[in-house]
Amino acid sequence: MKRFILTLSFGLILLFNFSCNYLNVDPYFLDTFSIDTVFARKHFVEGYLWNTASYIMPEAGSHTSTDVYPYFTGSDDAFWTYKRGTFPQNFFSANELDASSGEFKHWNHFYIGIRKANTIMARLDEVQDATAIEKREILGLALFLRGYFYLKLVEQYGPVVITPDQPQSYDLSLDELALPRSTYDECVEYIVDDFMEAAKILPERQIDAYWMRPTKGAALALASRLRLYAASPLFNGNSQFYSNWTTQEGDHFISQTEDNQKWAQAAVAALRVIELGETGLYSLHTKPWKTNSPVLAPNVPTADFPNGAGGIDVYHSYSDMFNSETLMYKNPECIWGDNSESAALHRIVQGTHPLFVYGWNGLNAPQKLIDAYYMRDGSTIDQPKLPEYQYSETGYTEHEENFSNYTLAAGTFNMYANREYRFYATIMFSGAKFYGLSTSGGSAYNNFLVNYAADGNAGSIVGSDPDDRLVTGYTFRKYTHPDDNFFFGSVSDKSFARIRYAEILLNYVEALNELTGSYTIDGYTVARDPELIKKYFNMVRYRAGLPGLSDAEVSDPELLREIIRRERYIEFALEGRRYHDQRRLKKLEEDYEPFEGMNVRAVRAQPDQFFTRVRVNDSNVRRNYDRRLYFFPIPTSDLDKNPNLIQNPGW
Repeated sequence: MKRFILTLSFGLILLFNFSCNYLNVDPYFLDTFSIDTVFARKHFVEGYLWNTASYIMPEAGSHTSTDVYPYFTGSDDAFWTYKRGTFPQNFFSANELDASSGEFKHWNHFYIGIRKANTIMARLDEVQDATAIEKREILGLALFLRGYFYLKLVEQYGPVVITPDQPQSYDLSLDELALPRSTYDECVEYIVDDFMEAAKILPERQIDAYWMRPTKGAALALASRLRLYAASPLFNGNSQFYSNWTTQEGDHFISQTEDNQKWAQAAVAALRVIELGETGLYSLHTKPWKTNSPVLAPNVPTADFPNGAGGIDVYHSYSDMFNSETLMYKNPECIWGDNSESAALHRIVQGTHPLFVYGWNGLNAPQKLIDAYYMRDGSTIDQPKLPEYQYSETGYTEHEENFSNYTLAAGTFNMYANREYRFYATIMFSGAKFYGLSTSGGSAYNNFLVNYAADGNAGSIVGSDPDDRLVTGYTFRKYTHPDDNFFFGSVSDKSFARIRYAEILLNYVEALNELTGSYTIDGYTVARDPELIKKYFNMVRYRAGLPGLSDAEVSDPELLREIIRRERYIEFALEGRRYHDQRRLKKLEEDYEPFEGMNVRAVRAQPDQFFTRVRVNDSNVRRNYDRRLYFFPIPTSDLDKNPNLIQNPGW
């Protein structure tokens, strides 16, 4: 496919911001300026570019809006209790959307952004008062934006229409404007090309004031994410699902034969980012060890991180990335982030707080996620290693435990004792402490233990709205700072890492694990190397205070595949990654297995009844599996405009 790439000299990046402040720029141009006038001066082009960036949508996902994504609570790591009419994300999980529904219609939105980016690149030479360096800066950003918009389309809809790089005239006939969809592999190559070209131009670092602007690493990291999608079973040899789904020319939208080299491409894409990390540009976020830091299990290596878990506080190293204790622009793990997500994350946080401190008490974690977390010695709940860390679903702890300013109270149900430290940084369970230190409302509203029994302080009969309750007995601590309190207190500003270095490390080891041969791509030679797999996977494990992979685990590709999948489930809980992982791995049906949790209908006087596994049976939590849910439907309104569009299967 021919590409329109301007050859200009390298320079610094333009002022670039993803704030909604730029949402009002475009009407000014459309109402007052002709497009010719826009490209008469650099200042006007910059405004047009900034408006193009405003088509980037929040990743964190507002629960009440149909204009964002359902990814945060659209899988098996989190879900809302509320009625589907109020929380449109639940329409999706219940399979109650159709192509004419108003929810999550992003097809046209991103094509507007793509057209704007194409217009910038096509007409950039017309700007007379911009230097070659300044034009190159604009080009790099426009390439990144176009690649990003296409990536978001592909994530939601699968194969999409690749529009001509030169914007089409509105004077063309309908037949000339009605472009067909490309195959998935064609889309991948086009998008990766955009990111690779952008990476040649974008700087490696931004100054602190402009930390949200894309960098070389951001472009390469998104290419890594897309290459991993393309190598995965949904898109790589999926004759099981899509043997009859073809273009008008008869080409399969999804490849029918598995190509192992796609895993090599994914490995190389991740390796490019890791090379930047090993220059000091990126690393996993850590906090230094202190005297009150967690005590590691005896089988966890104590060499200094990253060769072991020594020298770091394994609780704060994870928790402080999300609760705003570490400012995102100072976090070396954040490859690309955004502070415009704060309002959406505040709603996530409010959804986890009890009603009597002005929370909503409706964002659930399922028992499946609870069970996924390891014990502190790295054992699973059903395969014990060291006797002092064995899992139990009977009895209660006898002693209080304190680490990293976290308190695990005496009397905690044994199911939650001796779990890995990401568990405590992520999950709120009955008997966990709510801190809420900023409140001025009195001591009754901070430093209390939550109780999710029916008559508990966060139970189902406390509030006036019957929907304000948890149905699993679990919610999230992630994103909540110890000071956060909506009851006469304050809630810290939140930022969101759109892509973290931990994802790149796990992308790399997953791709290496799947290789069946040696491949050389763009000067990189990759093969399944157990030592490399251990090195990079263990960085994530050691940061969590867990032992690394054993020789037996790394020697078994099928076993390791499940270990990696579990690690991603835990590491990226409530970050929106699970939605995409389950789909690319053809595991979507698992998302629709009935949720389980604790028996929240039991009262405080019946703790043994409360701490009993039960299946969630709630009219607001209906999940109906259908294979068509691997992709969203193309909206009917867009199909009507383009007779050459072929709808996604099942819609």
